[in-house]
Amino acid sequence: MALSRQTHAHGVRWGMIGLACAVTVSGASMALGDTARDGVPNPDTPPDLPQVDDCLVPQPQIAWLTTEDETVNLGTWDCGTWSHAYGISADGTRIAGSSVRSATGIMTGFYLDDSGTMQPLPFLSGGTAVDIRAISGDGSTMAGGANSAAGWNAVIWSEGDTELNVIGTLGGSYSYVYGLNSDGSVAVGQSNGTAFRWSDFEGMSALDGNASTALGVSADGSRVVGARFLGSGGSGSVATVWDWAGPGNVDAFVLGYLPGGASSEAWAVSDDGSVVVGDSQSTDGVRAFHWTETEGMVSLGVLDGADSSHARAVNADGSVVVGWSGGQAMRWEDGEGMTAIPFLTGGTWSYALDVSADGQIVVGASESDEGVRAFAWNSETVQTVPIDLDNTASVVQRAASDIGAAVASRNHGAIGGLLRELDLTGPGQDVTRRASGSPIQPIQSSRGMPQRMPMAVSVGAGLQRPDAGGTGGRTDIMAALGISDRLALGGFLDIYTGPSQQGLLTFDGRQSSGGIWLRQRNADFTGLTWRIAAMTGGGDVRITRDDILPDTEAGSGMASLDTQAASLELGWGLPVRRGVVIPFMRLSHARTLRSAYDEEDSIGFPLSFARHSETLTTLTLAVDSRFAVGERGTLMLTAGAARDLSRSQSPVTGTSLIPGFEDFSIAMPDVVNETRPFASIGYSHALTAQSTINLSASANRNPWSSGYDAEVRLGFEARF
Repeated sequence: MALSRQTHAHGVRWGMIGLACAVTVSGASMALGDTARDGVPNPDTPPDLPQVDDCLVPQPQIAWLTTEDETVNLGTWDCGTWSHAYGISADGTRIAGSSVRSATGIMTGFYLDDSGTMQPLPFLSGGTAVDIRAISGDGSTMAGGANSAAGWNAVIWSEGDTELNVIGTLGGSYSYVYGLNSDGSVAVGQSNGTAFRWSDFEGMSALDGNASTALGVSADGSRVVGARFLGSGGSGSVATVWDWAGPGNVDAFVLGYLPGGASSEAWAVSDDGSVVVGDSQSTDGVRAFHWTETEGMVSLGVLDGADSSHARAVNADGSVVVGWSGGQAMRWEDGEGMTAIPFLTGGTWSYALDVSADGQIVVGASESDEGVRAFAWNSETVQTVPIDLDNTASVVQRAASDIGAAVASRNHGAIGGLLRELDLTGPGQDVTRRASGSPIQPIQSSRGMPQRMPMAVSVGAGLQRPDAGGTGGRTDIMAALGISDRLALGGFLDIYTGPSQQGLLTFDGRQSSGGIWLRQRNADFTGLTWRIAAMTGGGDVRITRDDILPDTEAGSGMASLDTQAASLELGWGLPVRRGVVIPFMRLSHARTLRSAYDEEDSIGFPLSFARHSETLTTLTLAVDSRFAVGERGTLMLTAGAARDLSRSQSPVTGTSLIPGFEDFSIAMPDVVNETRPFASIGYSHALTAQSTINLSASANRNPWSSGYDAEVRLGFEARF
């Protein structure tokens, strides 16, 4: 295999962790291609891979992304043993690389889609390995090498393709792509020991008559950089530039060495081709260099305490270079010098392999407590540890999914809130003791004339605990007024304060709601009864996502939630001994809207969520029952099930600086329980003819788990 690491103009180029072999051409190895540098595993040579036969075994080597202040872990494909991210698009929205499962030897090329999920690329016919080494600046095209019965061939894949496209060789059975230009129309690499340039219209052309390799290409494809190999005894290489003017019209020149050096290699080139970066030996040891036509080759120095440095990528205008120094990932900026990028938690070495077009986001790999992981680092924030890309990808996907579920949960709460109702008759006068079919009686004046219809008022307080966790307090006030002998009009105001949880999210704030209902029924609760109800509510909440995995960030922001709901209910009351049983059916609909919000920028990679709404329609079949308990009490029991008729399940969308998540769209979690049982029990006790105290408890199956959401309430009622 040829050199692993490729830089393409105006893209963030990634290096897969320890994936590639050092270049060997006609017995000559690149002098800087050792297995280890500064005690750090070389990203250009393969690591010792453990044999892993079970997906449950921890994966020790994972592709990672790094930004200047934070690092993120990308994961593997199909229970892979390790993965490597070799490239990232200019805007950071698309990442490409390879993943290997060493037990089977299968290598899968992949890219991360808009949701941060690895998508595999197809194999060649009869092949078992696809090694993606480069991605175009616009993220539409990926390239590398793939095996088949014919050997290892350079391949290119673009969005919409159903198979890999083999671009051929310069003769023989070996070729590899290591670089793509901005739109993917030009590829560079090595074939049978010689650097090549390939384009859609011109095909593959040799850049050099010497043993060489091409590693990077400018945005327009006209300038290619890499290295020529010197001699056949492995004596070294020299950084080389090839300026392309057409087939057979190539102007090649070498960049030479830093003072005292005898080996160098060019790894990356700026968009316009004016800046070239790479490594060179020198009298002080191996040093990363920055080359321009006017200044020549200039050493970038080393981090404090380090004895060497290596450059692997450059941003669009050439002002930012990334690589590593003394076993630690580094970022160099013109005018600012070299800055160390922290290790992931528990790590002792790291390296940076690519950088975004604007120089802000750096990606690479770091040792950590969880093995070798891809990371991301944001240079414009103050972070103590980079983010682990794999862990961060998991957290972002789960957080977005949980936010969607939380919005949908408000619909369930709103439908439950529509059930709040106040009877005009108390335990001393209620259904269990009244004559069948008797109407609601107006309150009489002292002269026996109807004066007014009955009225009742209730105040209550309770606790609510979702299955997901978090206990909040609820206070409410209700009122009801008899407007005819069988009709009652009522309403409620409700305030919920406190935290609630949904997965790794915590919602904290005050939510208020209000609603009205109209109920028709006989005073003894028998016969036909119907009810219509509507409510609206909302409020501002702080949404906090937890940093539940190592080297991830906790984010927080303010959002508003607004909910509306309505229901229609039909039932029939049947008299039983000392009570009544009322089978009923209820149709309910609710809609909740969460506003767009941004997480606060005190972290390296805050998320911005677009506005999101969810709708829910349910059908409930249940039985309500009431029984007399002594002279002053009434026992109330309700049990049934709610069934989803429709649910919108809209994806949660947003943006971030996290590579692979610049524009994300993440699906809602699947509903586990489309049919959900529920039950409640309550007891009302008459203190006087006009006052009542009541206690109730309810449990409702959670849509996303096997648990139940629970609520208890204590209330006081007065009738006039």
